[in-house]
Amino acid sequence: MLKSLILALSAILVTALPADAHGAVAVGGNPADVAKNGIAIGISKDDDTKELAEAGAVEQCKAFHGKNPAQTAARCAVVANFDHAWAVIAMDPKPQSAGFGWSIDPDKATAERNAMNQCKASSPDERKRFCALTGELQDTKP
Repeated sequence: MLKSLILALSAILVTALPADAHGAVAVGGNPADVAKNGIAIGISKDDDTKELAEAGAVEQCKAFHGKNPAQTAARCAVVANFDHAWAVIAMDPKPQSAGFGWSIDPDKATAERNAMNQCKASSPDERKRFCALTGELQDTKP
């Protein structure tokens, strides 16, 4: 009897938990042309729906600060969705530098490594060492 009650309560608790968290990444501009036109990026996390996550990421991307041409932010679009993962951005801080990378992975260390590798791969040899992590978020909402 006690076992049946515990199973019934467990089922009620599981169905009462909030829906999965949703996150999204939006990028504006062309990552292959960062040195010329800059880049805009937005990341949302812990949203209740995929649509809310995507809208939030695009809104952040369009509001991205910097000295980018207007067409960079105008190109903001969702490039990835995620849940219960890390989203990490790496960039070369020098204006008009090509170094840029981002990654979504289940663990922080992998996401950081992959974002840095992308940044270095897109940087000229003399700028690879300047790539730095510039943003990271973990989608954690149960």
